[in-house]
Amino acid sequence: PRSDNQQIRARIRQSEMYLRERSSIAESNWNLSESSGQTGMYAVVGKILSVLEDLDRYVFDKMDPNTNCLDVLAAKIWGPCQPGNGVSSQDEAVVSILCEWAVTNNRSGEHRGFVAAKLLEHRQAELLSTDDDEGKEEEEYYISSTPVFQEVLFKFLDTEAPTLT
Repeated sequence: PRSDNQQIRARIRQSEMYLRERSSIAESNWNLSESSGQTGMYAVVGKILSVLEDLDRYVFDKMDPNTNCLDVLAAKIWGPCQPGNGVSSQDEAVVSILCEWAVTNNRSGEHRGFVAAKLLEHRQAELLSTDDDEGKEEEEYYISSTPVFQEVLFKFLDTEAPTLT
């Protein structure tokens, strides 16, 4: 054994403590606690990944009203809705990933644009519904104001949408 082993071990312990401290700070900024009312980046990334997985697993060629319809897919993708609360950060992330999924050349199918539009329409109807509207079908909604996701959609068009070259 070397004579300075104790000093080396003390430095290693100090470095480990410093790394643990930095890791906990980084993790707390990455995943903000939901008790503070904010949704962390970790939750948004997880939501995006689960949306892509749900879209990729969905079989668009068959329609089964119990297990394989757009209402079931919408419930999986959007999750529960609190009408009147507006668009959440997770909703914005889902809208962006739906738009990207609809126009990407990395996946096949002409149906993707229609599916994305129908899912956006479904969520908008949920967000605009009130307790009085429980019995109404979503087709009865005629929006006279600005669409709920217009700002997010324009942002996608301005920054991420494919362009003709």
